[in-house]
Amino acid sequence: MFKIQVLLSLLFLVLIANAQTSSQNTFCLQTFNGYGPIYAPRVSERTEKFTQEMKSQGCAVIQLQEIWNHSQIQIVKDNLGQNYQIYSPNETNRFGLMSLSKVKTLSTEFHIFEFNSDGGLLDGGRELAGVEKGFAVQTLSLYSGHPVSFINLHLHPASQAVRLAQIYELIKWSLARESQDPLVLSGDFNMAPGSLEYRFLTESLRLQDSVLQKWGQYPLHFCTYCSVNPLGWLSDDRIFDYVFYSKSAPLKPANVQVDMKGLKDAPYSDHYGLRVDFSYFPQASDEGSTAQEQAQLVEDLTAVMKVIAQQYTPASRIYNELGWWRQELSQNHSVALHQ
Repeated sequence: MFKIQVLLSLLFLVLIANAQTSSQNTFCLQTFNGYGPIYAPRVSERTEKFTQEMKSQGCAVIQLQEIWNHSQIQIVKDNLGQNYQIYSPNETNRFGLMSLSKVKTLSTEFHIFEFNSDGGLLDGGRELAGVEKGFAVQTLSLYSGHPVSFINLHLHPASQAVRLAQIYELIKWSLARESQDPLVLSGDFNMAPGSLEYRFLTESLRLQDSVLQKWGQYPLHFCTYCSVNPLGWLSDDRIFDYVFYSKSAPLKPANVQVDMKGLKDAPYSDHYGLRVDFSYFPQASDEGSTAQEQAQLVEDLTAVMKVIAQQYTPASRIYNELGWWRQELSQNHSVALHQ
């Protein structure tokens, strides 16, 4: 009888140890557009409700967009501040981004996009209100101090040319980093899967789409900006919100789900949220671009240059820089093909 008790005790300890290891090697990331502009209805009420749900879910990393006004910021702080480290550059710069983490923060920084306007009436109003787009970075310590840079961003809602210019600014920032830590990008990208912006971003920064890595394709009727949402402005289903991660990141998506919907007649936002549960995947590696991948990037750079040249003359400097980059890639691609 004593031996059986000892064996049961040892088995219990093993199960506890395995559960702790599993807990330490998994985490979830929540990205959500809180829809907080001045014209949006019931901002405080909706923010109160979605932050309470986030608190109960307890994801290790939360990335929020469109948290514009100070009362909305304060609700986020009041409801989540005891459980999270909060990075909120939107308190001094009106670009709506808040990043929250339960993981040790190694460093933070934020950047306002140089190119924020397409010259239209809506952007004129945004400029008068001081509203801008940009990205915020938290470098977090994962799994025994492994640094990963989590990027929260919001791209231009209407202009493909402006989005491409903004993505290029992000790419330049990333390539200039002293430490090339893996990236996890999430937020409201205002682009469709497989679009030119999508390809330009993922090819240039060698990113993987968490949805595609989990399921191989986007499921039928998958959307984060959905026609059934009464706060939405579009009559068809769209995917605007993503979680991307570097091929070199020691991560693998264990589960992906659209969430933060609220009630059918009382949604939390015009967007739904996207949650990704990651597991630690130490075998991850990135062997660099193949000749075929470089050729595809050269082709897409040509398309990016054409869009900017035709639709966005303020970014003429970017056009020239993209041309130099395309030429360098073309030469390297040519060398690779003849080796």
